[in-house]
Amino acid sequence: MKLTRRITDRSDQLTPRRVLFADDDPSIATLIQVSLSGPRYDVVVVKNGLEALKTFQGGSFDIVLLDVMMPYVDGFEACRRIREQSDVPIIMLTARDGTDDIVQGFDLGSDDYITKPFKTVELIARIEAILRRVEGMKNRQAPSVVRVGDIEVDAPRHRVTLSGSEVNLTPMEFELLYFLAANCGEVFDRETLFQEVWGYDYVGETNLVDVCVRRLREKIEDEPSKPRRILTVRGVGYKMADAPEESSTGPDTVVISEPVTEPLVNAMATNDVASDAGDVESTAGDTVVIAVPSADATSVDSQSSSA
Repeated sequence: MKLTRRITDRSDQLTPRRVLFADDDPSIATLIQVSLSGPRYDVVVVKNGLEALKTFQGGSFDIVLLDVMMPYVDGFEACRRIREQSDVPIIMLTARDGTDDIVQGFDLGSDDYITKPFKTVELIARIEAILRRVEGMKNRQAPSVVRVGDIEVDAPRHRVTLSGSEVNLTPMEFELLYFLAANCGEVFDRETLFQEVWGYDYVGETNLVDVCVRRLREKIEDEPSKPRRILTVRGVGYKMADAPEESSTGPDTVVISEPVTEPLVNAMATNDVASDAGDVESTAGDTVVIAVPSADATSVDSQSSSA
């Protein structure tokens, strides 16, 4: 079953979307006010992160846009404080497109980032896409609770547990995990994930999806460098494994733990086990754990037991 987003007519379609925009550059602030003028949006512009926090506390907003480099309180810190009290969508505006800035923004709970200079049409498209995604979350046609192996994703409560322990995810990490889990086993390329999770068409080169996957793996994988839950399908994209996959051995291998004896070493050499398990330098009396093809496992077992 594929999770799809259903956008329904809102009863408050004529209600302006309240946008909080924080940037210390007057020219950009003016540009945003002009671009978002009209009945669709109600824009409140502030000059720094401190004003953004005070303004956010005093009103209700549908989306927040934060410049990274601002005086008093920068965009990252403002994002962190807002996220502590609200799941309101947050877009970071940055003059740098380095991975470090993107990762930091995700860690603090931002939903998206836009690199300066940007076209206003792109910014508006992203705002609209995120607002549609938020609305779509309220009208899911997928199960409210999805379980895959030891992971449970509870959409109504916005809660994820791993082996019974709660995992703290940012809004975008949660959305990505929910989408992959609800469509468990299906492979999605980056373009599709960009459309289905972030809510807008793929726009050129971006590592947004890869960064979000990496951060998600760091929170739900035992070994993020050897993922067993969110898998990379080389040359295609990503998928959620039906059950956590073993990273050390393939599906057609058998793990053997045996005391090393001379006959076992000879049997391993005879069955070309060393080429699969690596060079064997153990001596008799040691214990070795090896992974061998299942076809060879019986012969190794029988020869070692006959010793």
